[in-house]
This record gives sequence, C-alpha cells and structure tokens, in this order.
Amino acid sequence: MNGKEADVLVSSFSTREWLIFGVFIGALGVAGLVTGVIFPNPFLFVAGAILLAGAVMLILRLSTRLRTASALIALAVATILIATPALVRAGLTASSVAWTAEVSTEDSAVIDGQIYKFSLDQSDGESRRTIRRLNADDGSVEQTWNTDARSRPSVTADGGIVFASTTPATHGDWLTITMLDSQGDRLWQTTISSGPDSEPHITAASGGSAHVVTCEEPEEETGSTDDRKSCRINTIDDSGEVIDERRVDGEQHLTNNKIWTELPGAGLLRVTLVADGLGGTDMYSPTSIGPIAELPIKKGTDQHTSQLTRDLLVTAEQLSDRRCRVVSTSLDDGDQAWSIAVPCTSDTWMLLWENIEGAGPIYLGIDESGEASTLQALDPTTGELTPFPDAAPRHSDLFDSGARSLVEEATAGRFVLATRDGHVTVRDSTSDSPPVEFEVPGSINAPAAANGDVLSVVSRTGRSTSYPAVVHNPYLVSRLPGADRSETLSSIAPDANDPIYPQLVTVVDASTGEERSSTVFTSRIADLTVLPEGQTVVWTDDGTLTVING
Repeated sequence: MNGKEADVLVSSFSTREWLIFGVFIGALGVAGLVTGVIFPNPFLFVAGAILLAGAVMLILRLSTRLRTASALIALAVATILIATPALVRAGLTASSVAWTAEVSTEDSAVIDGQIYKFSLDQSDGESRRTIRRLNADDGSVEQTWNTDARSRPSVTADGGIVFASTTPATHGDWLTITMLDSQGDRLWQTTISSGPDSEPHITAASGGSAHVVTCEEPEEETGSTDDRKSCRINTIDDSGEVIDERRVDGEQHLTNNKIWTELPGAGLLRVTLVADGLGGTDMYSPTSIGPIAELPIKKGTDQHTSQLTRDLLVTAEQLSDRRCRVVSTSLDDGDQAWSIAVPCTSDTWMLLWENIEGAGPIYLGIDESGEASTLQALDPTTGELTPFPDAAPRHSDLFDSGARSLVEEATAGRFVLATRDGHVTVRDSTSDSPPVEFEVPGSINAPAAANGDVLSVVSRTGRSTSYPAVVHNPYLVSRLPGADRSETLSSIAPDANDPIYPQLVTVVDASTGEERSSTVFTSRIADLTVLPEGQTVVWTDDGTLTVING
C-alpha cells in the first residue's frame, strides 16, 4: 500500500468513526490495566497503558488538531501509568535496605553476629578459599583470609579461622591444620596423620585449641553387622601441638541438631560430643585431654533434646515412664551445674527451643500426647523455670510446623507465637508486662527472627486486601503461574494455579509492637536472621543477601 492509498483509506473514515475507534482502543487499554492490576500481570498492564495512551493521543488529535501536543500528552500518560507502580515497587523493596550483595546462603553465614562471605577461586590447577568478614552497616570488607583449605574453613568463637589442607607425603596421607586469628595472623600450623579415604572434620575450638576428627567408612565384610565409622579425635593445644589422639565411635547428634558435616562455614562449638561405644555420650574439650564428662544418655533413654548456651549444655531427658529431668553440664570442666526434676508420664514429650542470642532463657515445651501442653522459660544459669500460663496451646497448634518454626527463634526472654492470618503475640518471661500483639500483612507460614528488641517477621501477601500496593502491583509478582514452586522458608506451598506473590519482612519493636519498617521481596526468602545491632539479614533464592536497617 502506497501513501496515496493510505490517505484514501484514512479519508474514508469520518471523524465520528475515528472517535469510536479511539474509545474502543481506550476501553481495551483500561481493560488491560484493570486485568493487570487485579491478577496481577506486568505484560497486560504495560500493554493496557500503551493502548490507553494511544487512544488519548487519537482522541486529542481529532478534537484539537494539535499533533505535537497530543503526542506529548499521550507520552506523559503512558509514562505515568507505567512508572507509578515501578516507583512504588522501588519504595517498597528498597526504602529500608542498607545494602545488598550477590551471595547465596551456601556462600555466606552470620556467625556470632558477624557476616562472613566464602568464595572458591581455582586457577592454574590450584584452589584457594577466601573468607571475608563484611561490615554490617555498609557491606564493606573488614577482614580477608586467604587459605589453601581443602573444604570451607570454620570460624572460632573469637573470630579466628581454622582449616585443613592436604600435605603430600612419602608414606601415607597427612593433613595440615592451620589456625589464624581474627586479624589473619597465623597462630599455629601442625600436621596430623590421616587415612587415604578419611574425611577431616574440625569439630570444636576454644582458647586457641582445636579438635580435628578424621573418619573412615567401615569396611564391607561379609556377614559384618558393624556399620559404625572408624574415627579418631585429635586434640591440638594453643601452641599447635597434638596432645591427644584416640579412637571414638562417631558423631553424636545432640547439640542444636548440628553435626560434623554441617560445621564447615559455621561457628565452631566449644566442645565435641561423641558416642562412647556403650550407648552413651562423651564430652571432649579441646583444652583438655580425654573426655571431661560422660553424659547419662544411654540407649535405653526414651528421648532427649539438648541445646547449647554460651557456657552450658542443657539436656531434657526422659529416663523412664515417670522420671524426667533437665540437667546442665559445664562446657569448661564437664561438671554438672544443676539438675531439676520434671513431672512426666509415659506419654510426655519434651522439647527445648534454642535462644539465638546465647544469653537469657531457653524454652522447655512439654506435651502430653495431644492433651494440654505447657511452655516454660528456663534460666540456663540456675535451672529456674518460669511458666507461660497463657502460652500453652494444644498439641496441634504448639507443634504445628509453622508455629514451631517461629517459636524456635524466641529470644531475649520473649516467646513469639503467630497465627496464619498474620496475628503475632510476643510474651516476655522476664517481666509481668502484658503481651505485645500486632498484625502483619498477609499470612505467616515462615520463621521469624529476633535479637534484643528487634523482631523480624516474614509473611506472604497472597490476595490479602490489607496491602493493595503489594498485592495488586503488577511489578511485584515473583513469578508467573506455572513457575517452579520449590519451598524454602515457606511451610505451605502456594496453590498450583496462583502467581507467587511477594513476601514481606516486617521489622517490629518487640517491646511495644511498633512497626519500624516493612520491606517487600519479590524472590522467595531462603533464610533470615537479626544481628546484635538490630539489622536484619535476608537471603533470597535469586542469590542475593539483603541487609535491612533496624
């Protein structure tokens, strides 16, 4: 079609017909905008904005005959429509964010309130592992350690680094163990013997001393029923001398569910717990030779649950049908600090929840097989129990996966109980003050985190009407329907045909319930924690670490 033919076609339409066409295009644009907001869908929204802007330009041109002005007004309409939700999105996702970094949960950790980043560099056939400690305020690098570690190094309680590297030898295999201080200076370096197929685990560190355990898989022998690993525990003192080496039966899964294979890249414990070969548990300290305590946890024990504080191992034990107790063991010398009897029956189930601050009470939950449950705050220094009279929901609520995850993050004497509809109750065991209650948008089906007076709660917006700027923002849909729905923090997966709506991290003053900030995340949250200074660290599935101001 040439220009003359086009002019003939245009002139064949009357002004009224062009106006009708403009109104029709405008109606389509409005429909696209409304549909893109309700569902929401960015493609429908942008298409609707463009159609509506085109309709405005056509109608204005026909009405005023001002081509340039009509085009500029239409451009302004399109810009405003498209940019407004984008600006709202930027405000919701970045207004309280201090800084971000491209680092996943596998490559970073918060240890004793410090942020560490781990990286592996391979060049010229050599591997170098680098550890960086990041400043929580701005993400700058405070300290760097460069190592030839064969696996991810571990962090000591005083901010040092311990790692193992392989040393070639003429006869057999040897491991070089190195400890660096918090400034990167080498404290000591020593070698220990290791079997050809053994795997080293640095299990504990204290006062410049360390434990290194090497284990080999059991040999496959016909008719053998012994599937235990063959392990040896090496005790290295603060000068780098191996002062003790002995065979042990293997790891004991007692302390905060941490096992040896999960310690690389994490904060080291002050003691090593191992099975004693007789059904019990031995506690070893890297500052002593031999076990400092033999814990009375035998194969006949019905159940046990343990948590570490800064100085004690606290264990809840059910020794028989009517014999239950909570006992604490010193991490310094293995002596029993205190022991208290707890009434129980054959149907009693006890559970200890950790305190992420390492100070203040921990929590003892006692459930009677579906009957009324009780919850008590336990002072780890004295063994004193303080009941929560109003925080004793029935079994289906207290130990529900979502509610329990929230409880596990209780801190500073506070117990956090949240319902699915976003109602949060915070109770303080250290005072007689009434509970603090507040609401967060959406539904809560993921853990909270707390430190001091800062409490951070994760919620999923879904189709909540309480936060329309999030729920109906076309640029805040994490993924379109049909996308991957693998779970991380969420304990309830979204419906198969629904979009994956954003998650919110609401930061609250736990003592008053006052909201400090609310930040939207379009990628699913994988983990979060609160630092001692009040910043919230959030990891998301897209490999981003985000720090929110407290």
